[in-house]
Amino acid sequence: MGTNLPSLDDIIEDYLLCCITEGKSPRTIEWYSYNLGRFNRYLESQGLSQSVRDIGRAEARRFIFHLENDVAPWK
Repeated sequence: MGTNLPSLDDIIEDYLLCCITEGKSPRTIEWYSYNLGRFNRYLESQGLSQSVRDIGRAEARRFIFHLENDVAPWK
């Protein structure tokens, strides 16, 4: 078994495909796509690893903190 992990982009793409096959609404899928993309861009902008091996609770909590404190609502 190899040690190569899929990229975060690949995992997001696979998740969105799963949402489509589950029959989620296009608007819901758009929302997931937008916000997962925001998370990915946040990691990059902060110089944090985008490797799924390194992403954990701390990175998710930092992103939530960022959204609550640094981002204007509805933008």
